Amino acid sequence: MLRKIGDLLGKVHVRTLVGVTMRRSVEQYRLLFEGNANPMWIHDANTLDLIAINDTAVTHYGYPREELLRMSVSDLQPLGEP
Repeated sequence: MLRKIGDLLGKVHVRTLVGVTMRRSVEQYRLLFEGNANPMWIHDANTLDLIAINDTAVTHYGYPREELLRMSVSDLQPLGEP
């Protein structure tokens, strides 16, 4: 009985550690992605549709975020190009 309780407590402890690690990882990603001074985006590998875009990219490309998220990577062009 004590062994089962110990096993359960061990599993709860591991799940707690995994949850904390995941939350930290998500927060680190958010800081790196959102706070980056370079335009960044995440796109679908198959369709090239934009999935996420940081504030720097919104400013760089000059489109509202909602419009950018309806675009694909192929729609993006460097500034100054037609």
